[in-house]
Amino acid sequence: MRSQEQTPVSELKYRYHDGSVEDHRVGPQRELVLEIRLDRFLNPGGPEIVHLRFGAIDNMKDVRDFSERLDSLGVPDRVARIALLEKGKWTLELDHTGELKIATKKLPTEQ
Repeated sequence: MRSQEQTPVSELKYRYHDGSVEDHRVGPQRELVLEIRLDRFLNPGGPEIVHLRFGAIDNMKDVRDFSERLDSLGVPDRVARIALLEKGKWTLELDHTGELKIATKKLPTEQ
């Protein structure tokens, strides 16, 4: 009998929809860290700010290009969606900056 593969947890601890990306950084390793002000209505009792980190990213050129577009706004951008699309691929959709697919085998961390 073949053993079944464990499916990684795809649920994030907080609800990021309508959150505000207040700051972000790329690197120094293959990482993207987003500082997100959570929507209070969707996250009652949650923290005001969460640092969401994606590490071991395989498509850093796409991440850097996205980061430059986000920098050019000069103001916080609103989160439309953050979701696991399939194993190893996440999507980050912001209202003004657009969509970024993040290729990483690691789950993001929330602090």
